[in-house]
Amino acid sequence: MPIRVTCSSCDCAFQVADAAAGKRGKCPKCQTVLTIPLPPTPVAEEAIDLVPLDDDEVPYQLAGQAHRPVMMTAKSSANGKTGPKGQTPVVLGDEDLVTTATLTPAQILAAFQDYIEPVKPTPLYRFWIVVVACFMFLLPLVYLALIGLVAYGVFWHVTNNFSVFDPGPNNFGRHRDGRGAVILYIVPIIAGLGLIAFMIKPLFARSGQGRKTRSLEPSKEPLLFAFVDGVCSTVGARTPIRIDVDCQVNASASFDGGPFSFMNRNLVLTIGLPLVGGLSIKQFAGVLAHEFGHFSQGAGMRLSTMIRSINFWFARVVYERDAWDENLAAWSRGGDVRVTAVVWVIRGVVWLTRRMLWVLMMAGHIVSGFLLRQMEFDADRYEARMVGGEVFESTARRLHVLGVANQGAFIDLQESWREGRLADNLPKLITANVAQIPAEALEKIDEQVTTGKTGLFDTHPTDKDRIFRAHAEDTDGVFTLEGPGTDVFRDFDSLCRAATFEYYKAIFGKNGVDKDSLRPVGDVVRTQTAAMQGNKALERFYQGVFDPFRPFLLPEVTPRIPADAKAARQALISARQKMAATIETYEESLKTYNDLRGEGIKVAAATAMLKADFKPKASDFGLTKANLDCASTAASEIAREIERLDEALSIRESATIRRIHGALSLLESDDIAEIVPDGPTWREEAATLYPVAKHVGRTVIPSLVETLKAHQALLGVLSKWQGNEQNAKMHNAIRRAGKVLHDQLQELSWKLGNAVAYPFDHAEGMISLAQYALPKMPGADDINELLDAAGNALDKMVPLHYRLVGRLMLAAEEVEKALGMEPLPERPKPDDEAAQAT
Repeated sequence: MPIRVTCSSCDCAFQVADAAAGKRGKCPKCQTVLTIPLPPTPVAEEAIDLVPLDDDEVPYQLAGQAHRPVMMTAKSSANGKTGPKGQTPVVLGDEDLVTTATLTPAQILAAFQDYIEPVKPTPLYRFWIVVVACFMFLLPLVYLALIGLVAYGVFWHVTNNFSVFDPGPNNFGRHRDGRGAVILYIVPIIAGLGLIAFMIKPLFARSGQGRKTRSLEPSKEPLLFAFVDGVCSTVGARTPIRIDVDCQVNASASFDGGPFSFMNRNLVLTIGLPLVGGLSIKQFAGVLAHEFGHFSQGAGMRLSTMIRSINFWFARVVYERDAWDENLAAWSRGGDVRVTAVVWVIRGVVWLTRRMLWVLMMAGHIVSGFLLRQMEFDADRYEARMVGGEVFESTARRLHVLGVANQGAFIDLQESWREGRLADNLPKLITANVAQIPAEALEKIDEQVTTGKTGLFDTHPTDKDRIFRAHAEDTDGVFTLEGPGTDVFRDFDSLCRAATFEYYKAIFGKNGVDKDSLRPVGDVVRTQTAAMQGNKALERFYQGVFDPFRPFLLPEVTPRIPADAKAARQALISARQKMAATIETYEESLKTYNDLRGEGIKVAAATAMLKADFKPKASDFGLTKANLDCASTAASEIAREIERLDEALSIRESATIRRIHGALSLLESDDIAEIVPDGPTWREEAATLYPVAKHVGRTVIPSLVETLKAHQALLGVLSKWQGNEQNAKMHNAIRRAGKVLHDQLQELSWKLGNAVAYPFDHAEGMISLAQYALPKMPGADDINELLDAAGNALDKMVPLHYRLVGRLMLAAEEVEKALGMEPLPERPKPDDEAAQAT
């Protein structure tokens, strides 16, 4: 139905078609610029399925029979905010992860009340455009000229060098039936044709698969389209024909089309939803003003698009390797010596050509860098005029923060995927990670923003220079509205979930992930926060020298209420003192222990090869001679030294065990549990995790260490594969090393067992440790599958060991704090010590 509009200047009332909703126009009476209001849009409520929880718990029973523990979150202060140096992450509740609108559409659209004066390029800038355009146009011509030169050289050789077949006294044709002449004539032809093929194939190579985007419809997001139209009108740029969204921390405007897209005028805006979720509406408007500011530069933007395409194409030619390169490398490593020689000639001329193209590529980067940096400065001026220098600076810092949060979010995804789960809202997970960034990381971001220097090959100026020029505009901007950037979307959370699912399908394939694998962001954040706090507690307990491959020998007797609470408290203090007093000796011994373990892995790899009668280079594997006697002697010496170090390491490790077990025993007392914040819940969690931690530390870790050795030994053998592909003894050595790894995996599966359940939530429900870490046992001859299985087991069990031990240590710390014992201070890291010294 028509929309009724009343002019705010002359009170003239008139009606417009509903298709004009959100657009700008002039009053027919006084010509005042007006924004057509949007009709109210109903928002459907989302149904949430609640899963009932069974809270019937049995203390310290076998984990395979226990229920999942409720993960507690320790807080360093009453409000749970970040503690000193960001040690304790901010605790986010579900209410913090829900997007709520704060502005009305009328308020948002009414904020565009002025136009930005176009940025006029300087004469030097115009001159440099001509220089760069000529240079970048010449680069492809030089490339084509090289192809033509090689082709002409081959043609000339074919048509003019028949003289090599002349049986005269000084020619090759008279020797050995003319074989030398054939080689001299044929090899250059083959090499030349191979080089031509190498240089031509990139011209027809397909570009890499672009990122997955989701196109929006104006009818479903009318306010966003109106908002973008307002930015374009204010900047003086064309309105995009399409708006796409994705899960990147970025936004971009580009010409629509393929390689020659710069020849048309249609723009496509791509908005990263994490960017919107992490910016205010003013910052978001500034980012869009920057992007569309590029396109108000006309010829400069078209030229920059061409420059980026040429630079990217040259980079692909120089650095990208494909099946053609792999085949050349394979052909050069074996077979007929005559074929091998020809292939090496081809590889040589290809290498030389790549070096020449590298020079052209770097020259293009240097010449185009100035223009591209100047274009960024000009686009920055549009952003500064839209929102002001202060907001520009805050946006620059915020983009770095969101980049760090993006890395943290993908670490969260990697961890949760081990349990078959993924966050249902990736943009929300990224913004939630902002609160988890340590204070020292934020300080490094500030340092980077304020002290960076622009390099010769940089396509963007440093933030320091950009911020300085933005402040030089000396304006507060024409868009002064406050509020979250998500206000311009009708249902931001639903859109993020849909884009996230499409992103997962693009990565894993249509059948690689389903909606049953998705978990609410709040669950993922709480799970990762709990794991992170456990890791921090582990770092404090062990003073930063914890080795997950050392056996963690928790007592077989589960924690019980101590007969003498006072004596138990004193024993706890004594264990803490022992740990603090032995840290230096422990760290030194542990370093030697790890070095010996690495030497033992090398000796194991050498032994596998020697038993197959394949003699490796002794020095590559830490041996004095390449024979079995020498390898056996070295292995025995390493074993004796490791046994000696075990005794030294166990002194501090025993104190650590006594400290944990003592604190958890005190937690069993109702008197102690009452003074510990959330004491009963901590006790419940410890009771569930203790049997699993005991089983993993005593039984699984020793077997996991042997699996690591066998895995690395097989990789060591495979490192000698290249150049020995046809050597039967090398094949036997690989099979021997594979058989050792296969046997060790079978032992690890048995040690993991099917009687002990994985103690945390998993997509498949209740599964055993063996099903979690080794769901499939590969055959003894399937080398790739063996390596994958071992790597997967290590990738899962090492973090699980950290998580189990860390959570128990966190519970122990809660007991100690309730008894007046502060956690041991974190030891400064080497970087921190260096910073203090300077």
